[in-house]
Amino acid sequence: MKIIIITIILLCNSLYAGKTLVDEDFNRGRLNTANAYIRKGEIINNGFGNRYFTMKQGEGMLYFPYQKYLNHDVGTVEFDLKYLTSPVDIMKSSCLIFQAHLYGCKAHSNVIELIHGWGRGLFLLVSDKNGKRHIIRYPKVIDWKTGEWHHIAFSWRLNRRKTAEIALYIDYKLVGKLTDLTIEFNQAAQKKAYSVAKPKNVREHVQYSYHFGGAGGKKNYNVAFDNIKVYNYVRRFYGINIAK
Repeated sequence: MKIIIITIILLCNSLYAGKTLVDEDFNRGRLNTANAYIRKGEIINNGFGNRYFTMKQGEGMLYFPYQKYLNHDVGTVEFDLKYLTSPVDIMKSSCLIFQAHLYGCKAHSNVIELIHGWGRGLFLLVSDKNGKRHIIRYPKVIDWKTGEWHHIAFSWRLNRRKTAEIALYIDYKLVGKLTDLTIEFNQAAQKKAYSVAKPKNVREHVQYSYHFGGAGGKKNYNVAFDNIKVYNYVRRFYGINIAK
């Protein structure tokens, strides 16, 4: 029965009018997405014909330009995540897993981040243009074992009333949802961030791209990514949908 339900939901998602903006499984040994960029990280072969992306020395980043590959107003990011460092050890500091940070704003404003650490476990952080933070936490991440894969997804919808609906899913289960948040992003910064389709160097990728991975804390903590997908709509997971 569970398999049938999952199949029906996946079919409903496929029939939705939205688009898949990013689809990376790394199995070709290179990136599928045009103008995506790997900095310091690397694509690893697991020895069984499958590949994944790793931060390598804890500083690797995988960049995707905002233009064409992220819908600011509504979307979903999903991927498989594997810790190559003990989740308990990372709790003592921090590890940046995902960041969409609109260029031109002060630190931790106009940003969506997925972070592990700071004594909070795994958490999704959303900040508006004034730096006000909204957080969904998943403290049970410390029970995960090093080397095992888990599915992560988060969805967002910003509407014209400048309110937001945001959800975090872990292993296909809804673990937290924020609704009716008043979030006002800096529109000038947003316009600038989306103004370049083909960043030419690291500096431009920092300005005009969002990224997976990145240096964090005082040590070179490491995680691995696989099956990264980004959509321009709120995707359903096992019948749970924040757009109600």
